[in-house]
Amino acid sequence: MFRFRDRVLAHLETWRPFISLNAGLTAIAGAALQLGSLPSPGQATVIFAVPVIGYLGALYGTDFKDRAADRETRPQRPIPSGRIGEDEAIIWMSLCMGIGFLGASWLGFPAVVMTCVALGVGVLRAVAKSSGLLAPFFRSFGTAANLLFGAVAIDATISPAVWLIALVFFADTFPKSVVGSLWDLEADRATGVRTPWVVYGVPRVRVMVFAALLALLALVVSVPFLIDIRSGPYYGFLVVFTGMVGMAAWRLTQVIRRPEAALSALNWLLRDRSILAGAVLAGVAGPVTAVLIVLPVVLLAEWSRVALMAGRMYRLEMPAMAVSGG
Repeated sequence: MFRFRDRVLAHLETWRPFISLNAGLTAIAGAALQLGSLPSPGQATVIFAVPVIGYLGALYGTDFKDRAADRETRPQRPIPSGRIGEDEAIIWMSLCMGIGFLGASWLGFPAVVMTCVALGVGVLRAVAKSSGLLAPFFRSFGTAANLLFGAVAIDATISPAVWLIALVFFADTFPKSVVGSLWDLEADRATGVRTPWVVYGVPRVRVMVFAALLALLALVVSVPFLIDIRSGPYYGFLVVFTGMVGMAAWRLTQVIRRPEAALSALNWLLRDRSILAGAVLAGVAGPVTAVLIVLPVVLLAEWSRVALMAGRMYRLEMPAMAVSGG
């Protein structure tokens, strides 16, 4: 039998706070952009919570779906290790989905519709996990749906500015989703998961990721020229964002010689999501407000990454990386 502490840590591992909390930040950014200011505290809390709770439900579901493959390649994960039972994972998934829809219904019918859209995109992403570039494509749609959820919680008529920023978040998610399947390339090969790296090979996909990151930077820099947003605070956050993207790209140049660099690149790209949401919030509500919202999330995410996750979620010894594809 596992101790209570072990079971709590197992759920924290499943939640992946350094990823899931960004779903709430993205929704808050969408709401603020649609409204032109921050929503009321109560409304903002629900807008933040619904995507996070929904994401937790999706994580329980995908971990349950992947349990057989994880037993072979990632036995330390919560379900294969027995710290979370299979039935328990389904119960938690259902509970999270129920709470998420309850919160969305409080926000109004458009929020419920967008929640259904996000759920559908999540299912498509899970089904397409072994379909090369389709999985990152659907994951990127999921992030855009988070932003649109925040917007429709304010007003069902989505503004052009929100549509543009939804495109920005789509473009931000695509390369990080591709990189997210690189750190455990050998396990994916062993279990027949056809990620882009497995299908096309590391060198070609890496070039595609570099191109996607350059396109992302061009897009985020152009935002103040296309919508009404405070350019000074926005660009202040963007300096940090660009540095994180640069760190990820630098680490990606090392992955063939040092496969563990793939995980480092992924972590830098995961960090940049919080900063991108902060840039939008700073452009709408000012830098102080943005820092007050983003900083607690960043600190909690970093604590979870360093103190809880590294030795449990990921294998620290990675095999030499084969570079051929096909």
